[in-house]
Amino acid sequence: DKLRKMLRARQLQHSRIIQTSRRSHTSHAIRRYCQQGKKDEEIGKPKKYTLSMFPYPSGNLHMGHVRVYTLVDVLARFQKMQGYQVLNPMGWDAFGLPAENAAIERGMNPATWTRMNIAQMKTQLQQLGSEFDWDKEVTTCDPSYYKWTQALFLELYAAGLAYQKNAMVNWDPVDLTVLANEQVDQQGRSWRSGALVEQKQLKQWFFKITEFVEPLLKDLDTLKGWPDQVKNAQRNWIGESQGAFFEFQLENPTPSMKSIKIFTTRAETLYGVTYLALSPSHELVTQSSDRRITGGISTQSTHDSTQGFPLGIFAINPANNEKVPIYAAEYVLGEVGSGAVMGVPAHDSRDFKFAKFHQIPIRYVVSDPEKELDTTSAYTAEGVMKNSGNFDGKSTEEARKAIIDMAAQHSWGGIMKTYRLRDWLISRQRYWGTPIPIIHCGNCGIVPVPEKDLPVVLPEVNLKGVKGSILAQLDDWKNCTCPKCSGKAVRETDTMDTFIDSSWYFLRYPDAHNSEKMFDPEILKQWMPVSAYVGGIEHAILHLLYSRFITKFLHRQGKLENSEPFLNLITQGMVQGKTYKHPETGKFLKPDEIDVISDVAYLKGTETKVSSSWEKMSKSKYNGVDPVPVISQFGSDAVRLYILFKAPPAGNLEWDMSQIVGQTRWLQRITSLVQDHLDGAKNSTDHRLPNLIGAVHETIDHVTKCMSIESHSFNVAISRMMALSNVIGDVPIEHRGSSDFGHALRSFFIMLYPMAPTISSQMWDRIVQSSDVASNDWIGKFGEISQQSWPVYHSELLVASSTFEVAVMLNGKKNRVIQAKSELSDSELQNFGVSELKIDLKQVERMVLAPNRKVP
Repeated sequence: DKLRKMLRARQLQHSRIIQTSRRSHTSHAIRRYCQQGKKDEEIGKPKKYTLSMFPYPSGNLHMGHVRVYTLVDVLARFQKMQGYQVLNPMGWDAFGLPAENAAIERGMNPATWTRMNIAQMKTQLQQLGSEFDWDKEVTTCDPSYYKWTQALFLELYAAGLAYQKNAMVNWDPVDLTVLANEQVDQQGRSWRSGALVEQKQLKQWFFKITEFVEPLLKDLDTLKGWPDQVKNAQRNWIGESQGAFFEFQLENPTPSMKSIKIFTTRAETLYGVTYLALSPSHELVTQSSDRRITGGISTQSTHDSTQGFPLGIFAINPANNEKVPIYAAEYVLGEVGSGAVMGVPAHDSRDFKFAKFHQIPIRYVVSDPEKELDTTSAYTAEGVMKNSGNFDGKSTEEARKAIIDMAAQHSWGGIMKTYRLRDWLISRQRYWGTPIPIIHCGNCGIVPVPEKDLPVVLPEVNLKGVKGSILAQLDDWKNCTCPKCSGKAVRETDTMDTFIDSSWYFLRYPDAHNSEKMFDPEILKQWMPVSAYVGGIEHAILHLLYSRFITKFLHRQGKLENSEPFLNLITQGMVQGKTYKHPETGKFLKPDEIDVISDVAYLKGTETKVSSSWEKMSKSKYNGVDPVPVISQFGSDAVRLYILFKAPPAGNLEWDMSQIVGQTRWLQRITSLVQDHLDGAKNSTDHRLPNLIGAVHETIDHVTKCMSIESHSFNVAISRMMALSNVIGDVPIEHRGSSDFGHALRSFFIMLYPMAPTISSQMWDRIVQSSDVASNDWIGKFGEISQQSWPVYHSELLVASSTFEVAVMLNGKKNRVIQAKSELSDSELQNFGVSELKIDLKQVERMVLAPNRKVP
């Protein structure tokens, strides 16, 4: 009875500890444990800038948020314990269509809606126990921030990199705004609304990102800390092609165009040109008065489309002076080369299909001399020239160079490098964005707003029932005085793409409250580039490419020492939930519409099985999980450990609520070891535990490597910690009060702290406040665990390990694990195993001993 009461008391104590951990994320304790700072003590330390991609304030955290902020928090805490001064800020990507649409639905101002959401999400982030530098907080919709976004625009404008022109643009008919090419998916739909994108001719603002195309491409090779997947995505988007250009003179030149410049990678096929094909956005196409042409083809290129129309005009092939017709063709990409291609149907599959459909002649100029020519398809391989004048009989490789040389000699062509990347379209016809600081004057034309008049502040309006750009409808706001001539003028009513706000926010954090300039270059010199940037792989092109462009521009302006913003990039995979679909309709089922029996899902109340799969969490799939009640139920530490342990950062994480319990039980087990130490320290004699100390230092070595920015193998680190906790737990109860046992516990909780800060802080306090360790050096200057140095690995201490584990396999199955002395040779080990296990070898077909020797 006495023993049962003692065990029951111990269980209740452990339960109270875990419950305290669950509650502490909202209490003063979590602020003390997780957000304590000794800023004055950090002066002079080497610096690390650890950053997570800031969120759009939707109002609620989702598990994707929880994962990314847990990852960056672990890195920041680890680096602080390694002796760095760490910047780990947080802010809000607060402009954008979702807030504007929500405000329209609710009949309110987007600013009010956004501020409410920010307050709610900030509380949720604090419940997670993340240690952000809230004194560096930025919000992109705050005039104190977008004043400098506008200043950035003006600096780009002064450098000739911001310009306005008429352009055929992507128009979202649902959100009633223009989209950049990058914001239209391969199906021609808006990235935000999902609507089929339309084409409109509008006067729009652009940033000349193409001026930096070569360094944007070349410098990808210097980003050793970026995933290859991200770098390849940017290379593909930039789309470098090596080839040649040829000038085809128009038969009847116009005042604005005398020739068409085409780009090709198959210069040797020039004599096989039988038509030219222009993209639907090409100037000659958009200027056509034939509505059949301008309205009959889509500007969203379809690779194999045969849709197109003859323009009724002709060009002259410079190689043979033949007249060739010009077509508008859907399959030609406007963003590649000049939006014009030479149609060589005999040697290009798309051209062949188009020519067959439109009955355009096909002329073969390359063939395989060893095979009979197949005229039912395009010949796309290398070969020997024919029907090509003086180049007949040459190899395609020889002819390619010779034709380019001829073109250069006669000034109608030459070698050319081209890129898929096009200038960044930044105009948006919506209210909730940074106003473009431009004034249009009838006398002076385009006039930039003087910097002293920044910010151009958005007017406060109620958006109920509003469609399109309300700024264009607000005469009191848009009508103004020209700063040059003092005459009547109007403001630019477009706002900027929100990707501009996020293209420089990381530069504002280190000097977040500077009211005189965008940032102080001397302060940025101390912090940039960002040491580790953590976020989703979905930002591989847009955000990261734009951020690199702005950084390179400011570097060229002399304001930044670095030309790349992010030294290391950690992209986390998706958090996936279990989804269930109706077997007949395929519609997603809610959790209360199914029964799960022995891991098999059925329609509720029936024996009809439903299909299940792991998919990205989504409200529409009914597989999302609200983090707040999960944290309330299990505690922030258990949730953090589950996220870190379940999958490596780059892998997809399949959310299984039942497995969080395993982390809770582990925390309970390790807290019981602390109580054992405190109880034993009162009345036991000291006892040396060299094997334990060896295991501690082996773990320090492995965990330190796993926690680095380069590795970030947090799941492996936790596995090592679990193994160490087992070794600690194997120490006999009578030795748990020893100084070596206390040393192991202190080392353990310091290593656990970045991943589970609350429970580690609480256990640390219990250990160091006990009388026998009150003066120990481990307490450090301030006593708190967050002020401790990361444990140092000492390989010489591994010599103290006098035994090692041996896994024994009998007849192909694991039998048990035994301890053997270190001095045993492999041959002696076999005899020892037989003796230790007391087995009859006659009854054993096969015995395998797998030693795990700890080598110093």
